[in-house]
Amino acid sequence: MERDRSTPGGQAVREARLKPECAYLYPPLEPNRWESAAQMADRVVAWLLRQPGRGYTAPERVLRSEHFEFRGGARRTESGSDTQPRRLKPYIS
Repeated sequence: MERDRSTPGGQAVREARLKPECAYLYPPLEPNRWESAAQMADRVVAWLLRQPGRGYTAPERVLRSEHFEFRGGARRTESGSDTQPRRLKPYIS
């Protein structure tokens, strides 16, 4: 039985899954496993910040669509604006 993947307000949680062919780029993540995109992005950033001798500049998106699949979450309105904080906004490619 699949668990309820929604926020207390009833909105579906945006999830991400690392593509197996890109697993070597993200050692702390397990490929083919769906989980909260926000939590996964936090783990990637934490891992990058711990890498010695590597500066980190935040890209537009931490989880790149070339490397990850996404599901769930609400879509942006036609105007592209909404009231969600950036980390809770859905990924639109």
